Amino acid sequence: MKNLTEGNIYKNFFVFAIPLILAGLLSSAYGTIDNVIAGKFLGQEGLAATGSTSQAVRFFACIFYGMSVGFGMYIAKIFGSKKYALLKPAIFSVTLVVLGIIIVSCVLIVLLHRPILKILNVAEDIYVDSAIYFCIYIGGFAIIFLNHYFMCIFNAIGLSVYPLIASVISGILNIVGNIVSITVLHMGVTGIALASIFAALIVDIVYIVKLYFCLKELETERAGLFFDKSAVKGFIKYGMPSSFQQSVMYISSVIVSAIVNSMGVSATASYNVVMRVYDIIAGIYQNASRTLANYAAQCFGSRQYKKLAKGLIVGLPQELLFTVPLIVLCAVFARPLTLMFFPKGFEGEAIDYAIIFIRFYLPFIVFNLVCNLFHGFFRGISYMNIATVSTLLASVVRIIASLALVRAFMIEGVYAGWVVSWLVEAAFATFIYVKYFSTGDKLEKRLEKVE
Repeated sequence: MKNLTEGNIYKNFFVFAIPLILAGLLSSAYGTIDNVIAGKFLGQEGLAATGSTSQAVRFFACIFYGMSVGFGMYIAKIFGSKKYALLKPAIFSVTLVVLGIIIVSCVLIVLLHRPILKILNVAEDIYVDSAIYFCIYIGGFAIIFLNHYFMCIFNAIGLSVYPLIASVISGILNIVGNIVSITVLHMGVTGIALASIFAALIVDIVYIVKLYFCLKELETERAGLFFDKSAVKGFIKYGMPSSFQQSVMYISSVIVSAIVNSMGVSATASYNVVMRVYDIIAGIYQNASRTLANYAAQCFGSRQYKKLAKGLIVGLPQELLFTVPLIVLCAVFARPLTLMFFPKGFEGEAIDYAIIFIRFYLPFIVFNLVCNLFHGFFRGISYMNIATVSTLLASVVRIIASLALVRAFMIEGVYAGWVVSWLVEAAFATFIYVKYFSTGDKLEKRLEKVE
């Protein structure tokens, strides 16, 4: 376990960020491999079926992932203040609350899957497979969610290597499960969904065992196991704004996904490929920004306000260093990268659409990198309202720009709308930081009021 506020910040950030980035890359890569397997063995229809509801799944998942990210900031604040006795009851209480909410939500969503698929404009020829994949995945979501939840807790207490190990285990189980379920058991999209749930279950067990020993090391066993109302209040304070921010972002993604689905199977398959490539690139800087977020939360908990600005100074060049080379590689090898998702010899518009995005629109993702870095900073110092407003602005801009451009440019209009939203949000987040948080005196006064 590591307090990021102690020691050399450059070394701390680098050592902490590398496992986070690798874990994020592996997680995204395994998700991409799922799609590659679906496309290779089940064809364009299988790829489209697993991707047609992906934005709805992402929307639902990120509501709760946002909660776990926010709760991670609360745990990091406790850890930074060295009040270790509060950790066990906090984790126990919030886990019960979140799982209860998830189980009820999943039941309702499975019951309402037909109108959801209708809203998403899922094509008739992939409707059955889309419904099967969606219902099974949502049905086991509580198990999948705990992977992310425990990862945030471990990051909060300065452990980033163990989530990397867990990610490796999950990925191997997922890939093997996919291949066996499709090629041996001939389960189609059902096997892909079940493989994800099984892999997540094993990793949950691994996390729980490790967490037990971590809490024991911190000598928290004296604290006992009881329902802590104050921890639930802390979860609401930190987790709910983060959840709202994530839900705002993915509402726009669901709307855009419906627009794409209305263009046909080729556009849907292409967009699925695009989202997987985006996930890999974004996963690098999103996971790297967790270093800054946890650092900021630990500084906040220990009242070391003057160290906060240093986190941004170190974080930005580090994220660019990790991200830009991969963007360049994707642009150079756009065609072979895209062809990985389709059967050998396949030709169609889906391939062309994906290549256009990777070569001409993906490089602008660096502006989203800047936004994400500021989000991590604001989240760590408990100013989630700013990150929420920033995300809301970007979401509205993305929807409006997509609708305005799609008539003339079809799928490229969707891509261009996405880029416009990145540019607008980056400008807004930078302006807010420079105006209100860039000087030490202003920052310290604001944080003392929040505290």
